[in-house]
Amino acid sequence: MFIHFVRRLNRLKYRISYALSVGLVFSIIGLMAVGFGQIDSSKYMSVDKPSDIIWSDTGFLVGTGDDGIRISLVSTRLESVDLFAATFKGADEIHMASTLGPSFTEGNVYANRGDVIFEVSKDGKTVRNFATPSPGSNIAALVFDIEKYWNYNLLAVTYDGSVWEIDENTQVTHIANLGSDVAPNGLMVAPADFGDFSGDILVSLANENKIVSISHIDNSVSVFKEFPGEKPGMMLFNIRLSTLYVSNNGDGSIVKIDQENTEPYFTQIMLVTENEQDGSKSINFIRSTRLGVEITKLASGIVNPDFAGAVFVHDAAFEESLLVPEEEVPELDPRVVLYPILVLAAIGTIIVIWKFRGF
Repeated sequence: MFIHFVRRLNRLKYRISYALSVGLVFSIIGLMAVGFGQIDSSKYMSVDKPSDIIWSDTGFLVGTGDDGIRISLVSTRLESVDLFAATFKGADEIHMASTLGPSFTEGNVYANRGDVIFEVSKDGKTVRNFATPSPGSNIAALVFDIEKYWNYNLLAVTYDGSVWEIDENTQVTHIANLGSDVAPNGLMVAPADFGDFSGDILVSLANENKIVSISHIDNSVSVFKEFPGEKPGMMLFNIRLSTLYVSNNGDGSIVKIDQENTEPYFTQIMLVTENEQDGSKSINFIRSTRLGVEITKLASGIVNPDFAGAVFVHDAAFEESLLVPEEEVPELDPRVVLYPILVLAAIGTIIVIWKFRGF
């Protein structure tokens, strides 16, 4: 607990000094993000051509490489990159999702190779063929429902425009078809406080320049929001008190986006869009209420990082991952404590006998 407190104190001291020294400059840089094509970020760790990225108890799970993508574990405590799930090998594109339960085994990871979804145990030692929602059509995105609207099941969208629900027993249910040439990309379940779209599945369609919603009540499809001139991509829920980490494939690294960038938009949905003219990225935050949908553009013209993948990590979870697991803490040999006590007792006995030797 003391070590954890010291870490948090140092983190607080850093934030205070940082804010005092560059607070005004940071605001100016934020306004200039369009011109420079960058956002305020720092390199976290070098990784071989990272793609999709998710969080686990001990660090990041990242798709790495480009010729048969593998899954690597980026340990936050050890600051190392190691192969995870040695028997799994993907294709040229990978999508991953991890489960918090309750129906699925907590901590298991689901990743695709082409049109097949594989189940990977939490420790990476077991890999099994889990489901093939649409044979011949590759997986475009995977996500777990954590809102219960879709029974905590795994949701998938395939490149033929179909959206699927898969339960823990590998039962596959077709939810909707969005069209054969829509280029689905981002996939998520809208949070419970998202206005009229609460609990609906949101799917970004790059070729249609829009996000559509699928009703959790009757599976009907409607247009959520259109983005003229932009291709909507990945969507993530901005968890309160969290930090955004991004896979930068072109630079071979994971980058950390300073929390000050995203903090004003806690509990909103982050959407990354791509400019159809120059390919640069924009970061948008979406808020939906009963009054309508609001879009706030945080930055545009971004060319670095390239957002090959992204994940919000709760600060408490990140700090917890830095602690040494109990099983790695060596047990104290009782003799280490007992022997000094016996020695002191013996010395004390000798002193007493010597002091009263004349009686």
